[in-house]
Amino acid sequence: MSKDFNPLSVWHYGIHSHAPRFWWNNIKMFFQNICFAWQRAMKGYCDHDIWGLDEYLRYVTRDTLRRLSETAHGAPVEKFDDEKNSIKPWQDLLNDTADCIDASLKEEDETVDVAWKKYEYAKDHKKNFTSQQINFLRDAWMRKNKEFEDRKEEEYQKVLDFLREWHGYLWD
Repeated sequence: MSKDFNPLSVWHYGIHSHAPRFWWNNIKMFFQNICFAWQRAMKGYCDHDIWGLDEYLRYVTRDTLRRLSETAHGAPVEKFDDEKNSIKPWQDLLNDTADCIDASLKEEDETVDVAWKKYEYAKDHKKNFTSQQINFLRDAWMRKNKEFEDRKEEEYQKVLDFLREWHGYLWD
C-alpha cells in the first residue's frame, strides 16, 4: 500500500491514465466509485468498505480519535488535570490510541509487503530461482505475516481495552 492510500476516499480506485488498454475497466471503476460514493452518503459505508471491514475500521477509528483529540472540550474526571485545569491527559490518551493503530498500519506496509513482493518476484521469474528458493521466500513471507498478525492482535487488544473502558466518554 502506498502512503497516500485511504480506503475512505470515494475516488480511491480512480481512472488510471497509465493503462489506456484497460479503458473499459477504467470506465467501469469510475461508475463503481460513483455507486460507492452514493452508498457512503446514504448508509455511511459502502460495499468496498465491507469487503475490507478490518482495514476500514482501523482508518475510521484512528482518524476519529485524532479528530476528537483536536476538538475535545471536556474529558472524563479521571483524565482531567485539576492542577492545570486541562484536558491534556485525555487528549494524550486519545492520541496514543490513534498512534497504536497507526503503528500497525505502517508496520504492515514495511514488513509484510516487502516479503510479499520478494516472493511474488521469485514466483514470476521462476527460471532465475530454484523451487527451494521460492519456497524459502514463501515461508519468510508467511513468517513475517504471522509475526505481524500477532503484533497487530496485541495492538488491537490495547485499542479494544481503551474502547471498553472509555466508550461512554467518546464525545466532544
